[in-house]
Order: sequence, then structure tokens, then C-alpha cells
Amino acid sequence: MMIFCRAIVLLALLCLVLKATAQISTDIYLIDINLQDYNLNYENLKNITDREGYDNQPHFSADGNHLLFSSIRSNKQSDIYKYDIITEEITQITNSEEASEYSPTYYNNGKYISVVQQDWDKTQHLMSIEVKSDKKKIMLRRETQIGYHVWLSKKDVALFIVGEPHKLAKAKKRGKKATVIDEKIGAALQKVPGKKAVAYQFFEDSTQCQIKEFQIRRRAAKPVCECLEDAVSFVYLKDGNIVSGIGNKLYLFDKKRAAKGWTLIADFSDIEDFDFYRIAINQQETQMALVVNRKK
Repeated sequence: MMIFCRAIVLLALLCLVLKATAQISTDIYLIDINLQDYNLNYENLKNITDREGYDNQPHFSADGNHLLFSSIRSNKQSDIYKYDIITEEITQITNSEEASEYSPTYYNNGKYISVVQQDWDKTQHLMSIEVKSDKKKIMLRRETQIGYHVWLSKKDVALFIVGEPHKLAKAKKRGKKATVIDEKIGAALQKVPGKKAVAYQFFEDSTQCQIKEFQIRRRAAKPVCECLEDAVSFVYLKDGNIVSGIGNKLYLFDKKRAAKGWTLIADFSDIEDFDFYRIAINQQETQMALVVNRKK
């Protein structure tokens, strides 16, 4: 029953983020972290958005100095913003009148930002933004229902395709059409460190959820572990282990100690109204961003 509820939550979150038909108010928190011996120490917890409204989908730059995120503000459209971690300044990246942008992601050594652009007709394309010139270009024009994406290399991208069921696909940056490689997946996509592979949530049915890895060159998927119950987000560490969380707790899955399952590494229950559901960690593994449901 709980897994079935998780599937419903995933679907609801996807509809919320991509269609923005019923906004919830969310904040993005930034914290300094240090993970040692199955214990995540944290300090300097800071709400970097701290306003009524939708702020979501944080993504760190490779050097850890900036954080991209999507935000719905006065124009009722979702635009992309950049938070400078050093100066604490927020800069607006996109300002579209008839389209919304979601899922901002740096790629190609930070020279470009890719986003999912939802147009007025509800089509959802993958769009590239050149950082220096602000030049925009639609990629994979034949794919009109892209929900999320993650770059596996400079040329290869994995895609969440919205549908019944939702599908996992792979494509080349300069290609026109994506190739479906799995279906019945969740919205969270992660690159597997050191491999041209994508990790994702796979729902065998309403009672079973697994995190799986698909290696592009081998064209094969393998199960890694059971999903953390009710969690809709997970991230990979450099050593290949996985962090996931929900509510006010974070857990670690150590592949070398798989039999132990998910191990509690951080408990934020002493912080009032700190209910998060999406997480991101910088490549240096020194900072984490958490999306928290804002209380009225």
C-alpha cells in the first residue's frame, strides 16, 4: 500500500512541476556537509529563496560556486535563476512570456545550460542556452514530451518521457529522435559516476520500486537496490553509493554493504517545519541543496 502511495506521489509531483497548474510554495535550503562513517555532519543551514512561491529543481555548477533553480514569480511562468554561493546574489537567466523553463542543468563544461521548455501548447522540448551569448536552441525537435533529463557525456543525454507509462530514453545531442530503453520509471534521473550510465527508479508494479542502472554501451539495465520508501529523489556520490531522503531524514545505500539496506545518516527532526523531498549534492560533496515544503 505504501509503495502504491509513493507512485501516486511521484505522478502528482511530476504534474505539479511540469504543468504548474496548482502551485505549492517551496524553498531551497543550502547546507555545508561532511559525510564520514555513515554520519552526515552539517552546518550553516540557510534558506536561499525564503519567499512565498515555487522555487525548485536545484542544480550545482561543476565548480560548486553556483546553483541553478526554477522559480515561478510575478509573471506566473517558470523561469531559470542562478544563485551565486559566494556573493549570495540571485540572477535571472530566462524571462519567457509564453513559455516556462524547468530542470536547469549545466553541460559541456558549463558552457551551456539545458532546460525543459514547456510551450503554450503544452509541448515540452529540451532547449540549450549558451551561457556567454544567451543564444537559445531547441534540441531533439521530434521529442515533444520531455519531462526531465541528465547528461551522460558531452554528446549523450538520458530523458524522462512523459506518457502512460513514463519512459526512459537516450539520445545524441545533435540527434532528432530519442531511443526508448525502459518504461514505468520515476522522475529522478542520475548519472552514475565514472560510467556512461543513467540511474533511475523503476516501478515493476504498484508494489515494487527499484533503483536501476542502464549502461549505454552495454545496452543493459541492472537492479541496484530497492527504493527508499516514499522518496522521490536520490543522488549518487563519487564512490557510487546513493543518498536519498524524505521528510526530515537522509539515508545512505552502500553498495558494498547492500544487505544492510538504507542506513540513516542525518536527522533534521529538531528543525521545525523542515519537510524536504528533493535533494542535490555538489561534485565536491561539501554542500547539499534541499527543496523544502514551505509552511503557511
